[in-house]
Amino acid sequence: MEVRVPLIFHPVYQPLVWGGRRMEKWGRTLPPGPIGEAWELADHERGMSVVAEGPLADRRLRDLVADAGTALVGGGFSGGEFPLMVKLIDATLRLSVQVHPDAALARKFGVGGHGKTECWVFLDDGGEICQGTKPGIGR
Repeated sequence: MEVRVPLIFHPVYQPLVWGGRRMEKWGRTLPPGPIGEAWELADHERGMSVVAEGPLADRRLRDLVADAGTALVGGGFSGGEFPLMVKLIDATLRLSVQVHPDAALARKFGVGGHGKTECWVFLDDGGEICQGTKPGIGR
């Protein structure tokens, strides 16, 4: 299968207690309550991207990956889940400490088949990220 059209997906909104409503100012129609995340591109059991328009409308990302494989993802793709997740986060409170293992540790501890590498871009003023811990901090 060849994919020769831009793929635009429906966002998958995640209601979270620490979320907010700031995405509405970008023209988003949000479900009720505090929305912490908008998954713009996701192949995940808690939210699957679905094509919003065009000739592939209503197709799930997982099905597109199964049908198109390396033509969609790239030559280094060896199958399985789509390897990226793109999300917008609206955190109105400080979040807890996050630990993201690499692929080997994720498999060792049974928390997934691949690790989690992140890239952050702030879309509004006032955000901050703390990385690491003070020397001497253990578990």
